[in-house]
Amino acid sequence: MAQANHGSPAVFRQWTTAQLVEALRAWDINYLTVSRRVEQASAVGRKTKRPPIEQLLHALARSDEPRVRDAVIGLLLLHPEITRDVVRVVSRARSQGEDELAEQLITLALASLYLQRIWWFQLSLAYGAFSALDEALFAPWRLARDLPPPSVGYGEAGLRRLAVYEQQRTGVAANVVGDWQNQARHVISQDWNSSSPEKRSADPAQVRKRQALRQQFMQEYIEREGAMSFRPDVAREDIERFLQQFGQLSQQPGRLYLAGGAALVHGGLRGEGATTVDIDLRLDVSDESAAESLIRQLMRQLGINVELASPADFIPLPADWEARSPFVGRYGNTDVFYFDYYTLALSKIARGTSRDLNDVALLAQNRLIQRKDLEAAYQQILPQLGHGRFFNIDPAKFAEQYAATLALLPEPD
Repeated sequence: MAQANHGSPAVFRQWTTAQLVEALRAWDINYLTVSRRVEQASAVGRKTKRPPIEQLLHALARSDEPRVRDAVIGLLLLHPEITRDVVRVVSRARSQGEDELAEQLITLALASLYLQRIWWFQLSLAYGAFSALDEALFAPWRLARDLPPPSVGYGEAGLRRLAVYEQQRTGVAANVVGDWQNQARHVISQDWNSSSPEKRSADPAQVRKRQALRQQFMQEYIEREGAMSFRPDVAREDIERFLQQFGQLSQQPGRLYLAGGAALVHGGLRGEGATTVDIDLRLDVSDESAAESLIRQLMRQLGINVELASPADFIPLPADWEARSPFVGRYGNTDVFYFDYYTLALSKIARGTSRDLNDVALLAQNRLIQRKDLEAAYQQILPQLGHGRFFNIDPAKFAEQYAATLALLPEPD
């Protein structure tokens, strides 16, 4: 990644959205666009030279366009060397009475810190060895907001708590986590889209990347037990209570498949005291409307969140996924299963966060998935990627993430 061109702190001015987008392009942020009319209007006198970073940060923080303002996240992920510039802009803003601007930059800087940990695997895969953000420089801001360090919960716990803090501060109940996550995803995708599959597959640096990935990932894996205590969400007893209540109150026979983190927490794979954000599940009942109404009732009564989401919503299903789904037990009229571990693993590989890959490693470590059978499931779904419902999944990108993930898993006996 390029070195920062700091420049002199000239007088700050108000920039148009088109000017900000063009300045971001000069700093390697290429995923933002403006309308053709606005872009043509701004083409006259357009400058391609990088503007001083402190001026750009100040202008971004003042932008009324959220997607452009949040691009501070992309800047920090791509250029961690500007960390000190962010600190200087915040300090200057506070001294000049621009407290809101300072708070805006602090929030985006902390979001970048957590997102780097969440998407560390994909960032490493896209950009190779890269410099990490200097956590110590942002630590006073994090501690003042009573936020956990990025190492806790793979960054997810801190990002959610930061979002709550921001919503309380601004009084706006927007989905800021989704907006912040999109910035990270765009940063990752723009590198993938800029290089050809032939270059990626022939690049000898890929081997070194994966070796470095494995080394760092195994350190994350060792630290995972200490990362659980900061996730006050849905615990195993909450999931069990939900299953019992649903089984007692449901008037129809059917099947329920626990998916995502709910399957791993309820099955004890994430360790004692582990939690997950919500209960992901798939229903197989004759009257879905009645089942959904019951779930909404239990959500209110139990104070939990339930999502009708499973791997089937994100990737194609292998033909034998139902036969491989482990039976948990019968709750009233409902037979409960864990969603097929192989499909679950493939869906987590497709997403590719640090937490997801740790879950895949847990499945392998506990011998719930074997490489040979995972490869068979992968080969089943691969021809369906990039078509129909799953047209938006790039088969080549999925193949590279799959290969890189295998390199992270414990070696077979």
